[in-house]
Amino acid sequence: MKAKGNWMFKSLLDVNLILLEKLALVNLTSLTHQEKLAFWINIYNSCMMNALLEHGIPETPERVVELMQEAKINVGGHLLNAFSIEHFTLRLPCHAKYTSLKGFKNDELTARSIFGLELSEPLVKFALSCGSWSSPAVSYLSTC
Repeated sequence: MKAKGNWMFKSLLDVNLILLEKLALVNLTSLTHQEKLAFWINIYNSCMMNALLEHGIPETPERVVELMQEAKINVGGHLLNAFSIEHFTLRLPCHAKYTSLKGFKNDELTARSIFGLELSEPLVKFALSCGSWSSPAVSYLSTC
């Protein structure tokens, strides 16, 4: 039983890594707002799932935040972490007029201007799973 479980874990990790590699080539310019929202929610959850598989489940809230910053993914040739995806792509609109620019790093502003949603999505936090006990469960679905 243990060998079968290890095989399944390795297989899921391999599939996840292949999918993550394909993201480096994606072009998001033609997506609608709803398609971008679904895309970024899935990207965030995949990024965190990969980090959880590699590093294990965080035991403290501080470790969750550290893991969010360590969990990186290449999307369209841009290396992003889960923290910036959540806070600068999903939670803030891409238009600078809605928020103050103080305290933002240059790479965060770039990611926000390239990938940010047109409108803020205040309920997006209910779809994001960062590995904490209160996060929603994430399932792996296959089209095969």
